Amino acid sequence: MTYDFILFEHLYAVQNHYKDLTNLVVLLKAAGYRVAIADAFKEAILCKVEGVPHINISIKCPKEFKEPSTYLPKRSALKKLYYRIRKDFYMYKVVKYLNSMTDNMYVGSMTLDTPVFFMRAFSPNKTYYIWALRSSHVLPWKKKIRNFSSLVSMMLYNNMKKHHNLRLLVSNKLIQTEFIEKAGVKIDRLILRPERFISTIKRPATRCQKENKTLHLLFIGTLRPFKNVEFCLKALNKLNDENIYYTIAGRCKKRCDENYNQFVKELAEKTKNVSRIDRYIPEEEYLMLIEDCDFLILCDKTQESCASNGTMSEALLSGKPIIAPDFNPFKYEIENYGVGYLYRYNDLDSLCDILIKAREEGVEHFTDNLYNYQKMFMMDEVARNLKAQIERN
Repeated sequence: MTYDFILFEHLYAVQNHYKDLTNLVVLLKAAGYRVAIADAFKEAILCKVEGVPHINISIKCPKEFKEPSTYLPKRSALKKLYYRIRKDFYMYKVVKYLNSMTDNMYVGSMTLDTPVFFMRAFSPNKTYYIWALRSSHVLPWKKKIRNFSSLVSMMLYNNMKKHHNLRLLVSNKLIQTEFIEKAGVKIDRLILRPERFISTIKRPATRCQKENKTLHLLFIGTLRPFKNVEFCLKALNKLNDENIYYTIAGRCKKRCDENYNQFVKELAEKTKNVSRIDRYIPEEEYLMLIEDCDFLILCDKTQESCASNGTMSEALLSGKPIIAPDFNPFKYEIENYGVGYLYRYNDLDSLCDILIKAREEGVEHFTDNLYNYQKMFMMDEVARNLKAQIERN
């Protein structure tokens, strides 16, 4: 049997990428395409959509490809390189195996962990899709830094340019612009595909009480140094406001971040009204915590290139405003759609002023803007726009 689209995800170590794969399958199905999921890695377990068949890959997938977190830390750099080469050959065989079943294939996410030589299996009369998370993954080599990441980025860049039937899915217009201006990708090879969408508009009740003007803030997600949650803790310590509450939910995934986790824990213990949930947050609880807050607060440090922020999207599409520093993508969303407050990046006084303003004003005046924002991400609208771009390209 042939399908309009077959999809799989090679970044099997990150469950978020399987959630994104599932969302893309749902969108393509809603757009009227005949879709199938190839069980190349962990799709059979982590990507299930009602009414969408799975294709069993007859090529054996080595165990270490499905459990890299237990395999890679024990290996030397040479062993890791060997692992990468073997994965590349496996993906080459998978694409070859699936080519006869579809004219369109989604091969997962493009990061510095993405193999490149498997693209030699691309058939010239078919179209392939990859999720291009950020332009910085294909640009380090231009800085003339001589290391392994630079070599990988150069190979990704060259293969991206070489295969004209490869389309890049990007999450927003900011990332699209960066690929055009910094990486020289033509606009007809870029397809806008929001990571999140909704089927109903939400107007959740707020915990922000007008009587005593309490404010409930939330950070949620993987705890990493660039998330800069200590900046919010420092602001709360400076304000010493008994009516502001802060929940930090999520764990460190990497061992190298454990010292940061301990640092945040110690600082949180010295700060009033701070709750720390130091573990993996399952999806149901994740959504409940967003539902239960007044504002999602983001204190991220600047990065090399613009990237989407899944937590920000989840909050906005749940009807919750955000507090964030004044750089993209946060600046773009807040300035264009009026869905939160911006503070000056790295300015503690500016953040303190915004927290006081948020507590005094509450979230009510964001209601209409959040409603209008959510309307843009209704599933039928997103699916229709995605299909129009696919057909045009």
